[in-house]
Amino acid sequence: MRHRSTRFIHAFFFRGSLTRALFRWLTFEQFVRRGRKLAVPDASQSPSHQQEWLTLWEQTEESGLPIPSVLWLWTLVSAFFGMAAMLGLLSMSHVAGVNIWAALLLFAALPLLMVGVSLVGMFLPMRGLSGHPVMSLLVNKLGLHPFRSRFVLLIPWLQWQLQRGGLAFMVSALLTFFVFATFQDVRFVWSSTFIEQNDTMQQMLAVLAWPWHGWLDAPDAATVAQARFRAGFSLGGTGDQDGLWPFVVMAMLVYGLLPRLMLSVVCRFRLRQRLSREISRSSLPEQFFTIQQHAISRAALSDTPDDDVLAIVIRDPQTQCLVGWRMPANEPDLVWNLGLKSWQDDEQWLTSFDGFSSKPVVLVTELWQTPMGELSDCISILQRRGIAVVLMLTRRERPSDRADAQERSWRYFAQKNQIEVVGEASL
Repeated sequence: MRHRSTRFIHAFFFRGSLTRALFRWLTFEQFVRRGRKLAVPDASQSPSHQQEWLTLWEQTEESGLPIPSVLWLWTLVSAFFGMAAMLGLLSMSHVAGVNIWAALLLFAALPLLMVGVSLVGMFLPMRGLSGHPVMSLLVNKLGLHPFRSRFVLLIPWLQWQLQRGGLAFMVSALLTFFVFATFQDVRFVWSSTFIEQNDTMQQMLAVLAWPWHGWLDAPDAATVAQARFRAGFSLGGTGDQDGLWPFVVMAMLVYGLLPRLMLSVVCRFRLRQRLSREISRSSLPEQFFTIQQHAISRAALSDTPDDDVLAIVIRDPQTQCLVGWRMPANEPDLVWNLGLKSWQDDEQWLTSFDGFSSKPVVLVTELWQTPMGELSDCISILQRRGIAVVLMLTRRERPSDRADAQERSWRYFAQKNQIEVVGEASL
């Protein structure tokens, strides 16, 4: 698909949060694909620039954005479960101490495993929501049925929302621990049927603490020995346990919170990249401007006299600078053919070409072409450079049943861009 975008179109859809940008674009896409038209009561006051058309659309069309309270509710529920899980774990401390294995399993190993599953899911081929039952459930709960076919954008957004929920779970759990430990004595102990030697346990904790070993030491042999617990008695007594709770907190941060945070950033980046690429490559903005301009031009020019014919001008490359608009590649005498390459190439040529001199620029296009916003942008660039522009319509062998309607569309387009429209003499 050919690149078609201007900076302001990209900036228009990316205003506000990324979630709003996504659903603003999805709603706009549905609006255009259904061929809907904006209601403009007075054609004389209709928008004359693309920005005005997009602003009018946004003012009249409701966005398909999910109810913000639902997204906040998801975050709050995740935070509540994080707090409840931590309180449930710490409630065991009044008996003998908090089992360090339970803390590591619930707040380090399990979140890390879920991050791994999410990573695998991100790189699986996407063939629709049917292969993602969790995503399908979320789409139903969030009322996103109108956008089900746009799973290429919906799935990264849903993955991002899941990671945000996981972040809320972990942050809430950590805050709950610090609040609880401020007013209560929290002791971490370890117990195992298979691990008989304290040295083995110390080595295992040292391996787990490797990511932060340069900043915080792993629990030493004395701390591990004091923290060992068996039913009915403790081998290490009730010594100082200060060496274990920093280890548990760091494990939660490094294995539970940090991977989730990194994955959330990756999901957000992937979503933004896909959305930006789709907006830049899509022809929907052009289709939107064409539909709206045609709708207005029919109403605005319905009272045009039938005998108001175009002035006929001979194409002359000696006195005119001939620039084509989507003309055939073998069209003679054209110094440039707009609309066939990327917008960036056309814009660079229009702003840098020095061969206009005192010749007027004659934009040559077929009557059967459609007036587009991109051509309007090209005309604006030339006018800002102080260059006179004339629009020349050529006729090819096409059925004539829509010739009058096409001519009226071009007349209206020329009127809006304040240029003259003429016909070609050599037909």
